[in-house]
Amino acid sequence: MQTVLLATSDPRLWEKARSHFSPPIHWVIPFTAETLTVAVTLGWVKPEVIEGDSCLGMQGFHRSEGVFGPITWLNTPPNKTLIEWQYRVDGIVSDQVHLLPKLASVAHRETELLLSSELLQTHSLRLERRARSLFFKGLPPRDRPSRPRHVLIIGAGLAGAFCAWSLAQRGIRCTVLDAGPVPGSGASALYAGLLHPHWQANESPLFRLTRLGFHRMLSLLQRFPDCFEATGVLELAQDEQSFENDRAMVAQNALRMPSDMGHLVAAHFASNYSLTPQTTGGWWYPKAGIVKAGRLVRRLLEEANAQVLTNVSVSLRHLDGNWGALYGGEPIAKGDQVIVAAGLNSPSIVGLAEQDYALSGLYGRLSLIPESENSQHAMALTGRGYLVKSQDGFVAVGATYESLEEGIWSPQTAHEHNQALFSKLLPDTRAQLAHVGFYEGIRAVARDRMPLAGPALSRELVASTHFKGLPEVGKLPVETGLWFCCGLGSRGITWGLICAESVVADMLGETPVLEASLRRAIHPGRWIRHRLVA
Repeated sequence: MQTVLLATSDPRLWEKARSHFSPPIHWVIPFTAETLTVAVTLGWVKPEVIEGDSCLGMQGFHRSEGVFGPITWLNTPPNKTLIEWQYRVDGIVSDQVHLLPKLASVAHRETELLLSSELLQTHSLRLERRARSLFFKGLPPRDRPSRPRHVLIIGAGLAGAFCAWSLAQRGIRCTVLDAGPVPGSGASALYAGLLHPHWQANESPLFRLTRLGFHRMLSLLQRFPDCFEATGVLELAQDEQSFENDRAMVAQNALRMPSDMGHLVAAHFASNYSLTPQTTGGWWYPKAGIVKAGRLVRRLLEEANAQVLTNVSVSLRHLDGNWGALYGGEPIAKGDQVIVAAGLNSPSIVGLAEQDYALSGLYGRLSLIPESENSQHAMALTGRGYLVKSQDGFVAVGATYESLEEGIWSPQTAHEHNQALFSKLLPDTRAQLAHVGFYEGIRAVARDRMPLAGPALSRELVASTHFKGLPEVGKLPVETGLWFCCGLGSRGITWGLICAESVVADMLGETPVLEASLRRAIHPGRWIRHRLVA
Protein backbone atom coordinates (compact mmCIF):
# COMPACT_ATOMS: atom_id res chain seq x y z
CA MET A 1 0.00 0.00 0.00
CA GLN A 2 1.33 3.43 -0.97
CA THR A 3 1.47 6.21 1.61
CA VAL A 4 0.62 9.68 0.29
CA LEU A 5 0.96 12.93 2.26
CA LEU A 6 -1.62 15.61 1.44
CA ALA A 7 0.14 18.80 2.56
CA THR A 8 -2.58 21.05 1.18
CA SER A 9 -6.14 22.12 1.84
CA ASP A 10 -6.88 22.78 -1.83
CA PRO A 11 -9.74 20.43 -2.83
CA ARG A 12 -8.60 20.51 -6.49
CA LEU A 13 -5.28 18.96 -5.53
CA TRP A 14 -7.04 16.34 -3.40
CA GLU A 15 -9.12 15.26 -6.36
CA LYS A 16 -6.09 15.33 -8.65
CA ALA A 17 -4.18 13.16 -6.17
CA ARG A 18 -7.02 10.63 -6.01
CA SER A 19 -6.89 10.10 -9.76
CA HIS A 20 -3.09 10.31 -10.01
CA PHE A 21 -1.96 7.74 -7.43
CA SER A 22 -2.93 4.09 -7.79
CA PRO A 23 -4.82 2.42 -4.94
CA PRO A 24 -4.53 1.00 -2.38
CA ILE A 25 -3.44 4.21 -0.69
CA HIS A 26 -2.96 5.22 2.92
CA TRP A 27 -3.58 8.98 3.05
CA VAL A 28 -1.69 11.13 5.58
CA ILE A 29 -3.29 14.52 6.26
CA PRO A 30 -2.25 17.30 8.69
CA PHE A 31 -5.34 17.94 10.81
CA THR A 32 -6.90 21.42 10.58
CA ALA A 33 -10.44 22.73 10.40
CA GLU A 34 -9.87 23.32 6.66
CA THR A 35 -8.62 19.81 5.85
CA LEU A 36 -11.42 18.24 7.85
CA THR A 37 -13.98 20.30 5.95
CA VAL A 38 -12.43 19.33 2.60
CA ALA A 39 -12.47 15.64 3.54
CA VAL A 40 -16.17 15.73 4.40
CA THR A 41 -17.20 18.00 1.49
CA LEU A 42 -15.45 15.83 -1.10
CA GLY A 43 -16.83 12.65 0.42
CA TRP A 44 -13.46 11.24 1.48
CA VAL A 45 -14.89 10.50 4.93
CA LYS A 46 -18.49 10.06 5.96
CA PRO A 47 -19.82 12.78 8.29
CA GLU A 48 -20.95 10.21 10.84
CA VAL A 49 -17.37 8.93 11.13
CA ILE A 50 -16.13 12.40 12.04
CA GLU A 51 -19.06 13.11 14.34
CA GLY A 52 -18.51 9.82 16.14
CA ASP A 53 -14.82 10.51 16.78
CA SER A 54 -14.50 13.63 18.89
CA CYS A 55 -10.94 12.59 19.76
CA LEU A 56 -9.70 13.83 16.37
CA GLY A 57 -9.32 17.20 18.08
CA MET A 58 -6.76 15.83 20.54
CA GLN A 59 -3.03 16.08 19.85
CA GLY A 60 -1.69 12.90 18.32
CA PHE A 61 -2.03 10.66 15.28
CA HIS A 62 -5.58 9.43 14.60
CA ARG A 63 -6.70 6.76 12.15
CA SER A 64 -10.00 7.05 10.26
CA GLU A 65 -11.51 4.70 7.72
CA GLY A 66 -11.80 6.78 4.57
CA VAL A 67 -13.87 6.10 1.47
CA PHE A 68 -10.74 6.03 -0.73
CA GLY A 69 -8.42 4.35 1.76
CA PRO A 70 -7.41 4.69 5.41
CA ILE A 71 -6.50 8.15 6.66
CA THR A 72 -3.99 9.09 9.36
CA TRP A 73 -4.71 12.57 10.70
CA LEU A 74 -1.65 14.39 12.06
CA ASN A 75 -2.88 16.61 14.89
CA THR A 76 0.29 18.34 16.03
CA PRO A 77 1.48 21.91 16.56
CA PRO A 78 1.77 23.28 12.97
CA ASN A 79 5.51 23.90 13.17
CA LYS A 80 6.16 20.34 14.40
CA THR A 81 4.09 18.23 12.00
CA LEU A 82 6.95 16.89 9.89
CA ILE A 83 9.24 16.62 12.93
CA GLU A 84 6.65 14.44 14.65
CA TRP A 85 5.87 12.41 11.53
CA GLN A 86 9.40 11.21 10.61
CA TYR A 87 8.26 8.57 8.13
CA ARG A 88 9.21 8.46 4.45
CA VAL A 89 6.08 8.49 2.31
CA ASP A 90 5.61 7.34 -1.29
CA GLY A 91 3.84 10.45 -2.55
CA ILE A 92 3.59 14.13 -1.60
CA VAL A 93 0.91 16.58 -2.69
CA SER A 94 1.52 20.23 -1.82
CA ASP A 95 0.93 23.85 -2.77
CA GLN A 96 2.84 25.42 0.15
CA VAL A 97 6.06 27.21 -0.80
CA HIS A 98 7.38 27.50 2.77
CA LEU A 99 6.87 23.78 3.39
CA LEU A 100 8.50 22.36 0.26
CA PRO A 101 12.14 22.36 1.51
CA LYS A 102 11.08 20.49 4.66
CA LEU A 103 9.11 17.86 2.74
CA ALA A 104 12.34 16.27 1.56
CA SER A 105 12.83 14.99 5.14
CA VAL A 106 9.83 12.66 4.73
CA ALA A 107 10.62 11.57 1.17
CA HIS A 108 12.82 8.88 -0.37
CA ARG A 109 14.28 8.43 -3.85
CA GLU A 110 11.00 7.14 -5.33
CA THR A 111 8.65 9.59 -3.58
CA GLU A 112 6.54 11.11 -6.34
CA LEU A 113 5.73 14.81 -6.06
CA LEU A 114 2.41 16.31 -7.15
CA LEU A 115 2.77 20.08 -6.82
CA SER A 116 0.55 23.01 -7.72
CA SER A 117 1.51 24.97 -10.84
CA GLU A 118 2.22 28.05 -8.70
CA LEU A 119 4.61 26.07 -6.55
CA LEU A 120 6.42 24.67 -9.58
CA GLN A 121 7.07 28.22 -10.78
CA THR A 122 8.46 29.51 -7.48
CA HIS A 123 10.45 26.64 -5.98
CA SER A 124 14.25 26.75 -5.84
CA LEU A 125 14.94 23.12 -4.93
CA ARG A 126 16.75 20.52 -6.95
CA LEU A 127 14.02 18.42 -8.51
CA GLU A 128 14.17 15.95 -11.35
CA ARG A 129 11.71 14.42 -13.80
CA ARG A 130 11.63 10.71 -14.47
CA ALA A 131 9.03 9.17 -16.77
CA ARG A 132 6.88 12.33 -16.57
CA SER A 133 6.94 12.26 -12.75
CA LEU A 134 8.67 14.69 -10.39
CA PHE A 135 11.05 13.68 -7.58
CA PHE A 136 13.50 15.23 -5.15
CA LYS A 137 17.12 14.88 -6.25
CA GLY A 138 19.74 13.03 -4.25
CA LEU A 139 17.58 11.27 -1.67
CA PRO A 140 18.36 7.77 -0.36
CA PRO A 141 16.22 4.78 -1.35
CA ARG A 142 13.49 3.76 1.02
CA ASP A 143 14.68 1.25 3.60
CA ARG A 144 11.87 -1.30 3.82
CA PRO A 145 12.27 -3.89 6.59
CA SER A 146 11.72 -7.50 5.61
CA ARG A 147 8.38 -8.88 6.69
CA PRO A 148 8.79 -11.45 9.48
CA ARG A 149 7.30 -14.88 8.92
CA HIS A 150 7.21 -15.98 12.55
CA VAL A 151 7.59 -13.84 15.69
CA LEU A 152 8.43 -15.07 19.20
CA ILE A 153 6.72 -13.27 22.07
CA ILE A 154 8.18 -13.79 25.54
CA GLY A 155 5.41 -13.15 28.06
CA ALA A 156 1.73 -14.08 27.93
CA GLY A 157 0.33 -11.20 29.94
CA LEU A 158 -1.51 -8.17 28.59
CA ALA A 159 1.53 -6.82 26.72
CA GLY A 160 2.27 -10.15 25.04
CA ALA A 161 -1.38 -10.75 24.18
CA PHE A 162 -1.73 -7.28 22.65
CA CYS A 163 1.38 -7.92 20.53
CA ALA A 164 0.13 -11.34 19.40
CA TRP A 165 -3.25 -9.93 18.43
CA SER A 166 -1.70 -7.00 16.53
CA LEU A 167 0.57 -9.35 14.57
CA ALA A 168 -2.31 -11.70 13.81
CA GLN A 169 -4.29 -8.82 12.29
CA ARG A 170 -1.50 -8.58 9.73
CA GLY A 171 -1.39 -12.33 9.07
CA ILE A 172 1.84 -12.99 10.97
CA ARG A 173 2.21 -16.17 13.00
CA CYS A 174 3.59 -16.01 16.53
CA THR A 175 4.57 -18.30 19.37
CA VAL A 176 4.00 -16.99 22.89
CA LEU A 177 6.10 -18.33 25.77
CA ASP A 178 5.51 -17.67 29.45
CA ALA A 179 7.08 -18.75 32.73
CA GLY A 180 3.69 -18.98 34.44
CA PRO A 181 1.30 -21.93 34.48
CA VAL A 182 -1.32 -20.22 32.28
CA PRO A 183 -1.52 -17.07 30.13
CA GLY A 184 -2.04 -13.96 32.20
CA SER A 185 -0.91 -15.58 35.43
CA GLY A 186 0.96 -12.55 36.75
CA ALA A 187 -0.38 -9.03 37.32
CA SER A 188 -2.51 -9.46 34.17
CA ALA A 189 -4.60 -12.08 35.96
CA LEU A 190 -6.64 -9.27 37.53
CA TYR A 191 -10.30 -10.15 37.21
CA ALA A 192 -11.48 -6.55 36.88
CA GLY A 193 -9.31 -3.48 36.28
CA LEU A 194 -10.06 0.12 35.37
CA LEU A 195 -9.81 1.68 31.93
CA HIS A 196 -9.87 5.49 32.02
CA PRO A 197 -7.83 8.40 30.60
CA HIS A 198 -6.33 9.82 33.87
CA TRP A 199 -6.87 13.55 33.23
CA GLN A 200 -3.92 15.91 33.72
CA ALA A 201 -3.64 19.67 33.34
CA ASN A 202 -0.61 19.64 31.03
CA GLU A 203 0.42 18.01 27.76
CA SER A 204 2.95 15.65 29.29
CA PRO A 205 3.95 12.51 27.37
CA LEU A 206 2.33 10.50 30.16
CA PHE A 207 -1.07 12.11 29.59
CA ARG A 208 -0.83 12.07 25.79
CA LEU A 209 0.01 8.38 25.68
CA THR A 210 -2.68 7.53 28.24
CA ARG A 211 -5.54 9.26 26.48
CA LEU A 212 -4.49 7.97 23.03
CA GLY A 213 -4.24 4.48 24.48
CA PHE A 214 -7.64 4.83 26.13
CA HIS A 215 -9.26 5.86 22.86
CA ARG A 216 -7.65 2.95 21.01
CA MET A 217 -8.70 0.44 23.69
CA LEU A 218 -12.34 1.48 23.40
CA SER A 219 -12.24 0.48 19.72
CA LEU A 220 -10.72 -2.91 20.54
CA LEU A 221 -13.23 -3.67 23.28
CA GLN A 222 -16.09 -3.35 20.82
CA ARG A 223 -14.82 -6.68 19.49
CA PHE A 224 -14.72 -8.23 22.97
CA PRO A 225 -17.88 -7.04 24.75
CA ASP A 226 -17.69 -9.91 27.25
CA CYS A 227 -14.47 -8.36 28.59
CA PHE A 228 -15.82 -4.87 29.32
CA GLU A 229 -18.44 -3.26 31.57
CA ALA A 230 -19.10 0.31 30.44
CA THR A 231 -19.90 1.59 33.93
CA GLY A 232 -18.13 4.91 33.51
CA VAL A 233 -15.36 5.78 35.97
CA LEU A 234 -15.46 8.54 38.58
CA GLU A 235 -12.10 9.98 39.61
CA LEU A 236 -12.79 11.73 42.91
CA ALA A 237 -10.87 14.89 43.76
CA GLN A 238 -8.43 14.47 46.65
CA ASP A 239 -10.01 17.40 48.50
CA GLU A 240 -12.05 20.55 47.94
CA GLN A 241 -9.00 22.63 46.98
CA SER A 242 -8.02 20.12 44.28
CA PHE A 243 -11.55 20.24 42.91
CA GLU A 244 -11.51 24.05 42.82
CA ASN A 245 -8.15 24.01 41.02
CA ASP A 246 -9.55 21.71 38.37
CA ARG A 247 -12.66 23.85 38.04
CA ALA A 248 -10.45 26.89 37.44
CA MET A 249 -8.67 24.97 34.68
CA VAL A 250 -12.01 24.16 33.07
CA ALA A 251 -13.05 27.83 33.23
CA GLN A 252 -9.81 28.77 31.43
CA ASN A 253 -10.63 26.25 28.69
CA ALA A 254 -7.37 24.42 29.46
CA LEU A 255 -8.74 20.94 28.81
CA ARG A 256 -6.83 18.59 26.54
CA MET A 257 -9.55 16.07 25.76
CA PRO A 258 -13.15 16.19 24.53
CA SER A 259 -15.95 16.51 27.06
CA ASP A 260 -17.51 13.21 26.03
CA MET A 261 -14.28 11.51 27.12
CA GLY A 262 -14.13 13.29 30.47
CA HIS A 263 -15.62 16.27 32.27
CA LEU A 264 -15.78 17.71 35.76
CA VAL A 265 -18.83 16.90 37.90
CA ALA A 266 -20.05 18.30 41.22
CA ALA A 267 -20.39 16.54 44.57
CA HIS A 268 -24.07 15.70 44.11
CA PHE A 269 -23.29 13.73 40.93
CA ALA A 270 -20.48 11.91 42.74
CA SER A 271 -22.83 11.12 45.61
CA ASN A 272 -25.52 9.74 43.32
CA TYR A 273 -23.04 7.58 41.44
CA SER A 274 -21.33 6.14 44.52
CA LEU A 275 -24.57 5.82 46.55
CA THR A 276 -22.89 7.59 49.45
CA PRO A 277 -22.51 11.32 50.28
CA GLN A 278 -19.36 12.88 48.82
CA THR A 279 -17.96 16.22 49.92
CA THR A 280 -16.31 16.98 46.57
CA GLY A 281 -16.83 16.12 42.94
CA GLY A 282 -14.28 14.94 40.44
CA TRP A 283 -13.70 13.82 36.89
CA TRP A 284 -16.36 11.70 35.23
CA TYR A 285 -15.27 9.49 32.33
CA PRO A 286 -18.54 8.30 30.74
CA LYS A 287 -16.91 5.95 28.19
CA ALA A 288 -14.60 4.34 30.73
CA GLY A 289 -15.29 1.19 32.67
CA ILE A 290 -14.19 -2.16 34.01
CA VAL A 291 -12.02 -4.50 31.95
CA LYS A 292 -11.85 -8.22 32.73
CA ALA A 293 -8.09 -8.30 32.19
CA GLY A 294 -7.45 -12.02 32.57
CA ARG A 295 -10.34 -12.88 30.28
CA LEU A 296 -9.16 -10.34 27.70
CA VAL A 297 -5.69 -11.93 27.63
CA ARG A 298 -7.20 -15.32 26.86
CA ARG A 299 -9.58 -13.95 24.23
CA LEU A 300 -6.80 -12.03 22.44
CA LEU A 301 -4.55 -15.09 22.29
CA GLU A 302 -7.41 -17.27 21.09
CA GLU A 303 -8.34 -14.87 18.30
CA ALA A 304 -4.67 -14.52 17.35
CA ASN A 305 -4.53 -18.32 17.00
CA ALA A 306 -1.15 -18.13 18.70
CA GLN A 307 0.80 -21.15 19.84
CA VAL A 308 1.19 -20.71 23.60
CA LEU A 309 3.83 -22.51 25.67
CA THR A 310 3.63 -22.06 29.45
CA ASN A 311 5.80 -23.10 32.42
CA VAL A 312 8.94 -22.22 30.47
CA SER A 313 11.48 -19.67 31.70
CA VAL A 314 13.54 -18.94 28.60
CA SER A 315 16.60 -17.04 27.47
CA LEU A 316 17.33 -15.77 23.94
CA ARG A 317 20.11 -16.56 21.49
CA HIS A 318 20.80 -16.08 17.80
CA LEU A 319 20.32 -19.43 16.03
CA ASP A 320 21.00 -19.82 12.30
CA GLY A 321 19.93 -16.29 11.45
CA ASN A 322 16.86 -16.49 13.69
CA TRP A 323 16.12 -15.87 17.33
CA GLY A 324 15.89 -18.95 19.49
CA ALA A 325 14.12 -19.30 22.82
CA LEU A 326 16.15 -21.62 25.03
CA TYR A 327 14.72 -23.62 27.92
CA GLY A 328 17.18 -25.61 29.96
CA GLY A 329 19.83 -24.70 27.42
CA GLU A 330 17.89 -26.24 24.53
CA PRO A 331 15.94 -24.36 21.84
CA ILE A 332 12.19 -24.87 22.07
CA ALA A 333 11.03 -22.21 19.59
CA LYS A 334 12.48 -20.07 16.80
CA GLY A 335 11.41 -16.84 15.14
CA ASP A 336 12.95 -14.29 12.82
CA GLN A 337 11.96 -11.52 15.26
CA VAL A 338 11.19 -11.48 18.97
CA ILE A 339 9.21 -9.22 21.31
CA VAL A 340 10.11 -9.42 24.99
CA ALA A 341 6.99 -8.68 27.02
CA ALA A 342 7.89 -10.34 30.30
CA GLY A 343 7.46 -7.45 32.71
CA LEU A 344 10.18 -7.15 35.33
CA ASN A 345 11.98 -10.20 33.90
CA SER A 346 12.40 -8.64 30.44
CA PRO A 347 15.98 -7.33 30.95
CA SER A 348 17.28 -10.67 32.28
CA ILE A 349 15.97 -12.44 29.17
CA VAL A 350 18.41 -10.38 27.06
CA GLY A 351 21.21 -10.79 29.62
CA LEU A 352 20.85 -7.48 31.48
CA ALA A 353 19.66 -6.37 34.90
CA GLU A 354 16.45 -4.57 35.80
CA GLN A 355 18.47 -1.45 36.66
CA ASP A 356 19.94 -1.31 33.15
CA TYR A 357 16.50 -0.53 31.80
CA ALA A 358 15.57 1.51 34.92
CA LEU A 359 12.86 -1.00 35.84
CA SER A 360 11.75 -1.73 39.38
CA GLY A 361 8.98 -3.83 40.84
CA LEU A 362 5.98 -2.56 42.77
CA TYR A 363 3.97 -5.24 44.53
CA GLY A 364 0.28 -4.45 44.42
CA ARG A 365 -2.65 -5.95 46.33
CA LEU A 366 -6.36 -5.39 46.03
CA SER A 367 -8.48 -6.50 48.97
CA LEU A 368 -11.37 -8.71 47.93
CA ILE A 369 -14.53 -8.25 49.96
CA PRO A 370 -17.79 -10.20 50.10
CA GLU A 371 -20.73 -9.19 47.96
CA SER A 372 -22.50 -6.27 49.60
CA GLU A 373 -26.16 -5.34 49.54
CA ASN A 374 -25.72 -2.84 46.73
CA SER A 375 -22.99 -4.71 44.83
CA GLN A 376 -25.32 -5.14 41.85
CA HIS A 377 -24.90 -1.40 41.37
CA ALA A 378 -21.75 -1.77 39.24
CA MET A 379 -19.38 1.15 39.66
CA ALA A 380 -15.74 2.15 39.45
CA LEU A 381 -14.15 4.79 41.67
CA THR A 382 -10.58 6.06 41.70
CA GLY A 383 -8.64 9.17 42.68
CA ARG A 384 -8.42 8.55 46.43
CA GLY A 385 -7.88 4.86 45.89
CA TYR A 386 -9.44 2.20 43.69
CA LEU A 387 -12.83 0.53 44.07
CA VAL A 388 -14.45 -1.85 41.60
CA LYS A 389 -17.91 -3.33 41.83
CA SER A 390 -18.80 -5.44 38.83
CA GLN A 391 -22.26 -6.63 37.84
CA ASP A 392 -21.48 -10.19 38.85
CA GLY A 393 -20.75 -9.33 42.48
CA PHE A 394 -16.97 -8.97 42.35
CA VAL A 395 -15.87 -6.24 44.78
CA ALA A 396 -12.27 -5.13 45.29
CA VAL A 397 -10.60 -2.12 46.87
CA GLY A 398 -7.01 -0.91 47.03
CA ALA A 399 -4.41 -0.84 45.89
CA THR A 400 -1.06 -1.08 47.62
CA TYR A 401 2.20 0.08 46.06
CA GLU A 402 4.88 -1.92 47.88
CA SER A 403 8.51 -1.60 46.83
CA LEU A 404 10.21 -4.94 46.35
CA GLU A 405 13.52 -3.32 47.27
CA GLU A 406 12.19 -2.10 50.62
CA GLY A 407 10.27 -5.28 51.37
CA ILE A 408 6.59 -6.14 51.05
CA TRP A 409 4.09 -5.58 53.82
CA SER A 410 2.36 -8.11 56.00
CA PRO A 411 -1.16 -9.11 54.87
CA GLN A 412 -2.61 -7.24 57.84
CA THR A 413 -0.76 -4.01 56.96
CA ALA A 414 -1.82 -4.31 53.32
CA HIS A 415 -5.45 -4.79 54.26
CA GLU A 416 -5.39 -1.87 56.71
CA HIS A 417 -4.01 0.32 53.93
CA ASN A 418 -6.84 -0.74 51.63
CA GLN A 419 -9.40 -0.21 54.40
CA ALA A 420 -8.19 3.39 54.71
CA LEU A 421 -8.61 3.88 50.97
CA PHE A 422 -12.11 2.40 51.15
CA SER A 423 -13.03 4.97 53.82
CA LYS A 424 -11.78 7.80 51.60
CA LEU A 425 -13.70 6.58 48.57
CA LEU A 426 -16.93 5.96 50.47
CA PRO A 427 -16.62 8.31 53.47
CA ASP A 428 -20.15 7.64 54.75
CA THR A 429 -19.48 3.91 55.06
CA ARG A 430 -18.63 3.02 58.65
CA ALA A 431 -18.35 -0.74 58.34
CA GLN A 432 -15.00 -2.50 58.42
CA LEU A 433 -14.15 -4.49 55.33
CA ALA A 434 -14.50 -8.22 55.70
CA HIS A 435 -11.27 -9.19 54.00
CA VAL A 436 -11.52 -12.53 52.20
CA GLY A 437 -8.31 -12.41 50.16
CA PHE A 438 -6.16 -10.45 47.74
CA TYR A 439 -5.67 -10.02 44.05
CA GLU A 440 -1.94 -9.49 43.89
CA GLY A 441 0.84 -9.07 41.37
CA ILE A 442 4.08 -7.27 40.57
CA ARG A 443 3.94 -4.17 38.39
CA ALA A 444 7.07 -3.44 36.37
CA VAL A 445 7.61 0.33 36.46
CA ALA A 446 10.29 2.45 34.78
CA ARG A 447 11.89 5.36 36.59
CA ASP A 448 9.84 7.94 34.67
CA ARG A 449 6.63 5.85 34.87
CA MET A 450 6.55 5.52 31.06
CA PRO A 451 6.48 2.08 29.38
CA LEU A 452 9.31 0.50 27.38
CA ALA A 453 8.08 -0.14 23.84
CA GLY A 454 10.36 -0.24 20.82
CA PRO A 455 13.72 -1.63 19.63
CA ALA A 456 15.94 -3.04 22.37
CA LEU A 457 19.60 -3.57 23.24
CA SER A 458 21.08 -6.87 24.42
CA ARG A 459 24.01 -7.55 26.75
CA GLU A 460 26.38 -8.17 23.82
CA LEU A 461 25.45 -4.92 22.12
CA VAL A 462 25.82 -2.89 25.31
CA ALA A 463 29.23 -4.44 25.99
CA SER A 464 30.51 -3.56 22.51
CA THR A 465 29.12 -0.01 22.16
CA HIS A 466 30.59 3.23 23.54
CA PHE A 467 29.97 6.94 22.94
CA LYS A 468 32.03 9.94 23.99
CA GLY A 469 28.91 11.74 25.13
CA LEU A 470 25.32 10.84 25.91
CA PRO A 471 23.85 9.62 22.61
CA GLU A 472 20.44 10.63 21.33
CA VAL A 473 17.85 7.88 21.60
CA GLY A 474 17.36 7.81 17.83
CA LYS A 475 21.07 7.16 17.24
CA LEU A 476 21.36 4.12 19.49
CA PRO A 477 22.47 0.90 17.84
CA VAL A 478 19.73 -1.62 18.47
CA GLU A 479 19.67 -5.37 18.10
CA THR A 480 18.11 -6.38 14.77
CA GLY A 481 14.79 -8.09 15.33
CA LEU A 482 14.73 -7.55 19.12
CA TRP A 483 11.89 -5.53 20.65
CA PHE A 484 10.59 -4.69 24.12
CA CYS A 485 6.98 -4.12 25.17
CA CYS A 486 7.04 -4.04 28.96
CA GLY A 487 7.12 -1.75 31.99
CA LEU A 488 3.43 -0.96 31.60
CA GLY A 489 3.05 -0.26 35.32
CA SER A 490 -0.50 0.19 36.58
CA ARG A 491 -1.76 1.50 33.20
CA GLY A 492 -1.29 -1.66 31.17
CA ILE A 493 -5.01 -1.93 30.45
CA THR A 494 -5.09 1.63 29.17
CA TRP A 495 -1.92 1.97 27.09
CA GLY A 496 -0.76 -1.62 26.53
CA LEU A 497 -2.51 -1.95 23.17
CA ILE A 498 -1.19 1.26 21.64
CA CYS A 499 2.33 0.37 22.81
CA ALA A 500 2.04 -3.06 21.16
CA GLU A 501 0.69 -1.52 17.95
CA SER A 502 3.56 0.98 17.91
CA VAL A 503 6.10 -1.85 18.22
CA VAL A 504 4.42 -3.89 15.47
CA ALA A 505 4.18 -0.85 13.15
CA ASP A 506 7.91 -0.16 13.60
CA MET A 507 8.74 -3.83 13.06
CA LEU A 508 6.84 -3.96 9.78
CA GLY A 509 7.79 -0.49 8.53
CA GLU A 510 4.18 0.69 8.64
CA THR A 511 2.98 4.24 9.18
CA PRO A 512 3.74 5.23 12.79
CA VAL A 513 1.04 4.95 15.43
CA LEU A 514 2.60 7.58 17.71
CA GLU A 515 4.38 10.90 17.21
CA ALA A 516 8.18 10.81 17.16
CA SER A 517 8.39 12.57 20.54
CA LEU A 518 6.19 9.90 22.13
CA ARG A 519 8.16 7.10 20.49
CA ARG A 520 11.31 8.60 22.01
CA ALA A 521 9.58 8.88 25.38
CA ILE A 522 8.86 5.12 25.42
CA HIS A 523 12.04 3.96 23.66
CA PRO A 524 13.57 1.12 25.72
CA GLY A 525 17.05 2.60 25.28
CA ARG A 526 16.28 5.93 26.91
CA TRP A 527 17.82 4.80 30.22
CA ILE A 528 20.39 2.22 29.12
CA ARG A 529 22.15 4.79 26.90
CA HIS A 530 23.72 6.25 30.06
CA ARG A 531 25.72 3.03 30.35
CA LEU A 532 27.18 3.54 26.88
CA VAL A 533 29.12 6.72 27.70
CA ALA A 534 32.85 5.94 27.57
